[in-house]
Amino acid sequence: MSCTILNTSWIVALIILLVFSLSIYFKFVRFCEESAKLQGREAEYHSPVAVDDTGNNAFIQEQFELLKRGAFENIGDEALVTLGWQVRRRIGFQVIGVLALIGLIVWVQSRGCL
Repeated sequence: MSCTILNTSWIVALIILLVFSLSIYFKFVRFCEESAKLQGREAEYHSPVAVDDTGNNAFIQEQFELLKRGAFENIGDEALVTLGWQVRRRIGFQVIGVLALIGLIVWVQSRGCL
């Protein structure tokens, strides 16, 4: 394969991964909003208190931890549980995508194209 095609392939893969990341982010924000409404913690969700370096407050951090552990099944709302599983699954696909992109870049470098 020519270097132009190989260089283009990893750039296209990176763009696809970035678009997929945005969709995950928006689903996660929706999960947090719906969870805050359901739990009556909307003020805590919008609170600037306990914001970390990434701009996430304590409520968002808590929701992310719930998603990582899969401990959101007892929330009580079936639609919210389904949304939680979608976000969790997409994060897993994202990790696989990042590893595949790294592998693609290493392969393109090994061919002397980068």
